Parts: sequence; structure tokens; C-alpha cells
Amino acid sequence: MKFEEYQKLSIRTNKWLSSIQFDVAHMLLGMNGEINELNDALESVDKVNQAEELADIAWYVSNYASIRNLHLDESKALLVRGDYNGLVYQISTLTDIAKKWIIYNKEIDTTEEQKICQNILSILYHFDIEINFSKALQNNIDKLKKRYPEKYSDENAQNRDLAAERKELEK
Repeated sequence: MKFEEYQKLSIRTNKWLSSIQFDVAHMLLGMNGEINELNDALESVDKVNQAEELADIAWYVSNYASIRNLHLDESKALLVRGDYNGLVYQISTLTDIAKKWIIYNKEIDTTEEQKICQNILSILYHFDIEINFSKALQNNIDKLKKRYPEKYSDENAQNRDLAAERKELEK
């Protein structure tokens, strides 16, 4: 799956909040939460879970980009191996930029913001584990279709069928 297609499909399951600032904060909190889940997955030998966590981070960065009207392109992904520390650094840098915008009303340098989001995407595509990231993106969309057949709902978020979701991830 190409990232452009993934970005269009992932926004379907976004929970829209009351303002763009809350929506951005939601995406950043999600990225930071997923980075912890990725760390746990990396300590395991469960490649399916590792791929899922990378794709979950992609979901948040994809929706962040959509909210901020940024276009991310996997063809611009740096051809370097990504690692956990690099991912943490890029996400924390993006979080700090957005925090200054949300809390202090400081304008965001959209060129820098675009570059950081693209860096995150690059790290995800070239993460230092053996997975097919494009397949992980497709599996992530399929998992979300199981969870949210129409669109996001709080009820479906709270009543997940983890066995059915895992089956989608194992394809």
C-alpha cells in the first residue's frame, strides 16, 4: 500500500474533537503512547505486533499530516535504517513544536513540521526490523475496518474483537 492511499483511508477512523489544537494534541499523545507499545513489542519476538505498532504510529502521523494539511510521500523517505531512538527523537521534536503552538500561540514553521513528519515516515518505512511496511499499513487498515465498519465510534472503540483484529494483522 502506498502511503498516499493509506493517508486517505486512515482519516476515516479518526475521532474528531472540538478544535484543531485538540486534534493535533490527540495525534501527538497517540504517537507518544504507541512509541511505548513499540518498545514492548521490540522486546518480544512477535513480528506481527512489531509491525502493528509501527503501523499504529503511521496512523497517528498520517492523521496529524491530514489535520495540518501536509502531504507525506514514501518516495521521499530517506534510504536509511530507522531505529527506536531516532523515532523517539523525531516524535518528541514534533511534540515540542506543536506544544509551543498550542500553549504559547507560536506559529509553526510548516517547512520544519513537514520535514519532521517526513522523517518519521522515513524511519517507519526503514525501521531496523525485517517487516514489509507496506503490508503492515494494509493490515492496519483492514484491522480498523473490522473495528470500525462505518467510521469511528466510541462504542466500537470500547468493544473491540481482538481475535478478529489479530487475524487481520496476521494476513
